[in-house]
Amino acid sequence: MVKKKIVIIISILFYAGMLFMTCTARNLHESRLPHVKVVELEYGLFIDGNGEESFGVTLPKKWYRDGEIYRIANVLINDEYRTIARKVDSLEIGLENDDDYQVKNGLGAREKIIISNLNGLTDGCEVYIVEESAEEKTK
Repeated sequence: MVKKKIVIIISILFYAGMLFMTCTARNLHESRLPHVKVVELEYGLFIDGNGEESFGVTLPKKWYRDGEIYRIANVLINDEYRTIARKVDSLEIGLENDDDYQVKNGLGAREKIIISNLNGLTDGCEVYIVEESAEEKTK
């Protein structure tokens, strides 16, 4: 009778522990990832020295750090979509204005680039996207 109670108590503790680990696994995993902020690129108008107008994807100069740009990619890993940082290698810059560069090749409109926490990033690492407030989007 005592052995049966011990087995029941151990079983309950085991399944309670498994339930706890199942419920907290995602939060634990996300807490260990680099937390980054992203911005979505848009189209803009550029004017060259001859007054010719050209539309293109705008890359704000303040986020172009020595040519090192990381974009967001959603990759299927173990039957689950993960948010991965991918380094942009073939970035080609065209015209520029006071605030922006025109992207000729390497990035498209509506692509999301990482604008914070770049120090610990490597190509292919998983990241956690922090939600931005409306104030940060307008900066």
